[in-house]
Amino acid sequence: MISVAERHARKPWLRAMLLLFAALATAWLTLEHFWLGYYDRVLWQMTVVGVLLLAAALVWIRRSKAHQDPVVLPALLVMALPGLMSMETLPALTLHSLLVPPLLGYFCLREKIAHALALALGCMLLLAGLVVWPMDMALRCLLQYVMITGSVACYTVMTRQRDVITTVVALRDWESTAYNGHQLETVLERELCRSNHVGKPLSLIGFQIDDFAQLKEQGDAHALVQALPRFVAAIREEVRAGDEVFRLRDDLFVLMLPGCPEDGSIVLMERIRRHLLHLGWQDLGELSVMTTTVTSNPAESAYNLQRRLITRMAKQKRASLQSLAF
Repeated sequence: MISVAERHARKPWLRAMLLLFAALATAWLTLEHFWLGYYDRVLWQMTVVGVLLLAAALVWIRRSKAHQDPVVLPALLVMALPGLMSMETLPALTLHSLLVPPLLGYFCLREKIAHALALALGCMLLLAGLVVWPMDMALRCLLQYVMITGSVACYTVMTRQRDVITTVVALRDWESTAYNGHQLETVLERELCRSNHVGKPLSLIGFQIDDFAQLKEQGDAHALVQALPRFVAAIREEVRAGDEVFRLRDDLFVLMLPGCPEDGSIVLMERIRRHLLHLGWQDLGELSVMTTTVTSNPAESAYNLQRRLITRMAKQKRASLQSLAF
């Protein structure tokens, strides 16, 4: 799930700056309404300014979290209230007020949450408009709302699709500096052919970070992202120059060892595991890593060898969970 907000997960200050800019724009609009005598709107908008400033401060304070939906979503809902409260007296201003929260949502929320917010505000606009305005005006305002929010939604979807394609064709993973997991099968097929030609087996070592999703969601996501390049560099310190690390999943890294027998891969796996355990991981505390290794059989395909590693890793994880349960 990649959204416009998640592309800048390592830069939470962008979201904080957007909320701060929205607060300043709302403050200026509040001052103009005060000069025009719309005192009922002034009270609502003063509340919105305070909520947006508080949300910007909380986003910066909680910058280590993976996402800021619990902070940003209530602020955007509060931002939409003045427009709904003045539908009968100021219809044009109501439409403008209801357009701002979904547009901000596509840049500050996860994609699914942003779509849900835009859809909910559109339904509220239609239902309230049919009650307060004539039907033609309500439908015209809804059409304008759909056209503007729909264009931003299409931009978000196209950005996600582009990022997915870029991630697939990229040579290296941008977070960890390891080789992209999509390249593993191609490189592995070539190295297997070479190993079979020289008569030496090829080994794979898998390194899986325990509770990766929990660390990213509840722990310090920024510290975890910063630790990944150091994690890969620590593995590379213990291997030969031609051995490379691939990131197969978010939490799974694979070290490919051409011309390495099974006993050699087991010794190397234990040495790397001890090296990783002895490293300090700063804000993350102790980083728990589960390791396993497989060695190629004659005429075995790259896909089967890769699946055998993943299956063995899954069995080892399941056995570890069962031992912890008892």
